[in-house]
Amino acid sequence: MKNLVDAFTDFDVTKEKHQGIINNFISDKSLICPSYHKDDIVFVKKDKKTTSMNHLFVLIDENMHGRLLTTTKKGTYVKKNSTNNLIFDSYISDTVYKIEPDKILFKIGRIK
Repeated sequence: MKNLVDAFTDFDVTKEKHQGIINNFISDKSLICPSYHKDDIVFVKKDKKTTSMNHLFVLIDENMHGRLLTTTKKGTYVKKNSTNNLIFDSYISDTVYKIEPDKILFKIGRIK
């Protein structure tokens, strides 16, 4: 398992279709939730100072472990649909990251 900051090193947001910009993630269905659950897709910021370094993650358990959603062709394919509310077809990385709850800005959908 890797730390959250490693996701931003491993996957350069400038090479993603969304460019890490919040407006490229937001849909009418984005939700700020008091808690998050397995299979939720969450929007995560790198740190408090950075506004353009953001990624989407799929939570894989209730302990805030997640896998990065990327638009680069690495991992399990996920087609955008009305359940996941993705703007782009994406891929779930194989690497697991520990996500800090205070870095989650909102939920955009679910994988299942």
